[in-house]
Amino acid sequence: MLEVALGIGLLIVMGAFAYMSAHMVEEKKKGKRIPLPWEKEKDMGYGMGYSKKPAKKAKKKKKTAMKKKKK
Repeated sequence: MLEVALGIGLLIVMGAFAYMSAHMVEEKKKGKRIPLPWEKEKDMGYGMGYSKKPAKKAKKKKKTAMKKKKK
């Protein structure tokens, strides 16, 4: 009886590992985040008026070299 319970538990853990691995491969192929079935949009930062598009990164301004004043 104990062997059957441990076998079922191990099978569930292995199935979850295979599912997460396949999910991560699919995200990498598409190049964007795909929510897991138990994740809600609100948890991902999309709720309450947020766009589902990823936020653009702010551009850094290049520091200009100070010009020497002519005397």
